[in-house]
Amino acid sequence: MGVVYRARDPLLNREVAVKLIASADLTPELEERFQREAQVVAQMDHPAIVPIHDVGRDQGSLFFVMPLVGGTNLLRLIRDQSLRLGEVVDIGIQAAEALDYSHSRGVVHRDIKPANLMVARDDGGSGVRVRVMDFGLAHATTESRLTKTGTLVGTVAYLSPEQCAARAFDGRSDIYSLGVVLYECLVGEPPFTGEVQSILYRIVHELPQPPRALGAEIREELQDIVMRCLEKDPGRRPQKAGQIADALRRHKASLATDEFRMSVVLSASRVIQRPAASVFVGREKEFGELQRRLNNAIAGEGQFAVVAGEPGIGKTRILEELKNLATVRKIRVLYGRFVEPDRSFSYQGFCELIEDYFQSRDSAGSSERPDFSDLAADLVALFPQLSEVGGLRSAVSGDSRIAAPAGEKKAEDRIQVFEVIAKTLTRLAGGKPLVLILDNLHGAEVSIEALQYIVRRLRPTPTLIVGSYRQTETDKRHPLIRMLESFSDDPRFVSITLPPFSPSEHRSLVESLVGAPKVSDELARRLRDATEGNPFFTRELVRSLVESGGIAKDDTGAWRFSEETEISADALPATIQQAVEKRVERLPQELRDLLSVASVLGRTFESKDLETLAEGGRDLDDDIDRLVREGMLEEERESRGDRLTFSSGIVRDVLYAALSRRKRRSLHRKYAELVEMRNPGRLERVYPELVHHFSQADVPEKTVEYGLKLAQKSLDAFSPEDAVRVAKIALDYLEDRPRLPRGCGGR
Repeated sequence: MGVVYRARDPLLNREVAVKLIASADLTPELEERFQREAQVVAQMDHPAIVPIHDVGRDQGSLFFVMPLVGGTNLLRLIRDQSLRLGEVVDIGIQAAEALDYSHSRGVVHRDIKPANLMVARDDGGSGVRVRVMDFGLAHATTESRLTKTGTLVGTVAYLSPEQCAARAFDGRSDIYSLGVVLYECLVGEPPFTGEVQSILYRIVHELPQPPRALGAEIREELQDIVMRCLEKDPGRRPQKAGQIADALRRHKASLATDEFRMSVVLSASRVIQRPAASVFVGREKEFGELQRRLNNAIAGEGQFAVVAGEPGIGKTRILEELKNLATVRKIRVLYGRFVEPDRSFSYQGFCELIEDYFQSRDSAGSSERPDFSDLAADLVALFPQLSEVGGLRSAVSGDSRIAAPAGEKKAEDRIQVFEVIAKTLTRLAGGKPLVLILDNLHGAEVSIEALQYIVRRLRPTPTLIVGSYRQTETDKRHPLIRMLESFSDDPRFVSITLPPFSPSEHRSLVESLVGAPKVSDELARRLRDATEGNPFFTRELVRSLVESGGIAKDDTGAWRFSEETEISADALPATIQQAVEKRVERLPQELRDLLSVASVLGRTFESKDLETLAEGGRDLDDDIDRLVREGMLEEERESRGDRLTFSSGIVRDVLYAALSRRKRRSLHRKYAELVEMRNPGRLERVYPELVHHFSQADVPEKTVEYGLKLAQKSLDAFSPEDAVRVAKIALDYLEDRPRLPRGCGGR
């Protein structure tokens, strides 16, 4: 903001810098910001913050006078590729100290970037001096914003996620920006580049690639400092800038002389290009249809949509984009997933919708409290795990025993059970628009009848119900297909099938994965032929080829197959599984072992359970963080890192299949015993897990005991199909092992 001139103060006989905004360029907003900068800086007294000498107006122009600061801005040093590692650390220390000072005075800079950091090198080359400049965007935490809600202030690449999303921010936003600056010093560019809208989206949703993975020759300790500054959640960043300064000082003390003087320039031979997480490519027609259905639901016409496709075709991704759209429009979204039938209670997906409501409400600190006094007992009887929800537990009036209502107030038939679920979902919405996402409908065989009832029951409400399923796991006899046929003439229903990517869509996906707009025609064609346009297969294959050096940039900057490798067409993986296997093989052995243990826990699991089952008793935080960055695991929504999920069921299946039968049985038994030990007196809440893991561990006594109990629970919920299925598991063990001890069935 403004132009800075070098001038001489004749009164004091000194050189100064004069910042000026000419009258022709002056607007009320600029004048306000300009004057505020002068007021903010005038209150500060810190060696790393440029002070002011004077402020005034001349012939309609505004100006203020500052000391003339020697050196050059950090942006020029980065472009000159002249930075040394020790200088980067010193720059980080001094900038962090300046921010710690300004934050302590209630001032957030909001525009920390290389161009606003002046760096002067000592003549002897022993160090640098840093000055933080341009507080023109500074925001005092005691004053209200001067910009309208949603207005982005600052340089885009250095904005924090909360700034991009127009959320409340504090000094931790500057900490994120400082992390971007340090990242750029080490790598040569910010974590996210591209068009403005692409950068904004990536800052909010995409994990940055670690500097070491891009070839930066730095220690893990320094990388960890930078990556912690770049956490999406402000609560997971260092809470004060002084903590960054302290961490960098400790790191500086550990550096040897040759490390301190080492260049941080990434030459072409040192850069290891890694594909970025893919942006949302294609699917304009399909996503447009979902948006129209959302608009209709908001208008009061309940809608039902299903998204079908083969594994890896992008069903989960398009539903995630729908969730993002609804969230931006401040529409509540609830998420449920149907898992393997032997690992769930009846109607498990609907239970997850209800759990998601209470978890998101609690994390948001909402004061909304729908009255569940007439439904709580039936809900807890139907879904024992809901007894953990305080809002429902307290609503079961007059009885401290949560399970007791199951015997006192049973539903008369299945329709009554369906009505309880429908009433609950209606009450959660509170008359406002609601989006219900149900994943993996192909695993919902016994819940399909309930889904059909609920869809019709919620038609008069502003609700959009969206489900997804794998076409490869359904046929004409599947209850889901028969149910969808019953909606074929309903104008409020739409079935969307995701086809493979077209050549142009596929090329755009590959370009986003390699992070460059130039991809050779041969590479684009052969990748599409190999993957048949499947986005997940493409993502895994590109990652594998980049990591192995199978593809690289040529002299023109275009990506193509490497001449050194000369990969032939038949050398490309023929299946998604093979592509995943190749990626897993390149991981260090300890990470492969950790993923194998995780595969036993299931597609989604608690991080604490993984730590318990993993051998060695070491801290797994760093390993888990790396697996998240590698795209193998993801942190589940709203779990704050407590729950993890495999990025794809295919990844989990590949790892599980690679385990020996002996190892698999041992891990299943260890986990089953852990679940049993954690739930004394309330085992009915974990019957499905106990049946699944004890059966996979070949423990007949426990499998029969919990299998019969779960079958009885299914009958109580008027789910005879579930009861038959679980009872068959128990009977199979009785038939195969006739010498079981008496009473092992637990009844």
